[in-house]
Amino acid sequence: MKIPLWVLGTALAATTACARDSSAPAGEHPLAAEPTQLDLGSVPFGERRNGVWKLKNRGSKPLEIVRVGPLGCQCANADLVLASGRRVDVRDGLPISVLLAPGEQAELQFALDTARYREPLSRKIGSVPILFADVEPLLLEWAVDIWTPFAVEPWDVDLGEVGVRERAHGRVLVQGHDDDQFGLEVDAEIQGWTLRSARLSPLSERALYEITLTAPPELPEGGFQEHFRLNTDLAGAPQVRFSVRGVAGPDLVALPRRALFDPARGRNEVRVALLQRAVGGIVKDLEVTGLPEGMILAAADSEPTARREFTLRWTAEAPTETLRGMLVVKTGDAERPELGVPWTVMPRASESP
Repeated sequence: MKIPLWVLGTALAATTACARDSSAPAGEHPLAAEPTQLDLGSVPFGERRNGVWKLKNRGSKPLEIVRVGPLGCQCANADLVLASGRRVDVRDGLPISVLLAPGEQAELQFALDTARYREPLSRKIGSVPILFADVEPLLLEWAVDIWTPFAVEPWDVDLGEVGVRERAHGRVLVQGHDDDQFGLEVDAEIQGWTLRSARLSPLSERALYEITLTAPPELPEGGFQEHFRLNTDLAGAPQVRFSVRGVAGPDLVALPRRALFDPARGRNEVRVALLQRAVGGIVKDLEVTGLPEGMILAAADSEPTARREFTLRWTAEAPTETLRGMLVVKTGDAERPELGVPWTVMPRASESP
């Protein structure tokens, strides 16, 4: 990771004449750091890994640390722990003032949360800059081998607005990334959701699975979100993780939400659909009432089905000002026997004087 120029510039501009502490061994920085590169090893995607740099002021003069970081991403945290036990939170790269006496030691404790990454990764490297009051910055490097056997897409399934008894469904694809082959057998009910898996790719090719998820028979009205964790047959592998969210509303709805007419521009008709989203549901009746003067019911479906449509037509001239109102549609539905359909008629353009 490159250090932003504004970070280095702040430290370097004021220290050109004293870039190194002459009390340190020739050619070496006055702050010794071990290891030079922090190797976090192999980490299954989604897990955390910790590491430590041992720091020591090997010069003969006090060394003031004025900034550690920024760390570059929300996946990493760090704490500077002094010999006294004092812990300095440096995750945001904010200005600090920590004085290390000659020979004094400290630790920079580093934590990486690979679950923060939202893309399949196999190898990740980064660095942590340390800035001082009167010597040049020091760059500490870290590396991690993230074992990502498969990639999940999408990791967040957004179903949008659905009916409470619609039994809405979505899908997730799981494809091999670091590992070409793995088993993912899913046939389960989790929190009322039905999950099924099927392999889409031939056995001779990189594994690709589809997971279908179906909502419970009835969702509570309002927003919902569920998180799923599934296992594969790969020993020690991270779980297949994804979420589903949406908003559950009444099964019977009218679309569009508002009938908009603009007769001055030729928009005289609006087609409205009554949609019964519940599994096996139908719109029993369709009776439009409250038609204002100038609006007629031009056509309407007569057969009870899950979707019944009707056409409204504006037959009058464009008004001089905006007109608004509400139609009432009688549906015969036990829960929503009447639906309100708001309407608007746009005015004609006013004539210039």
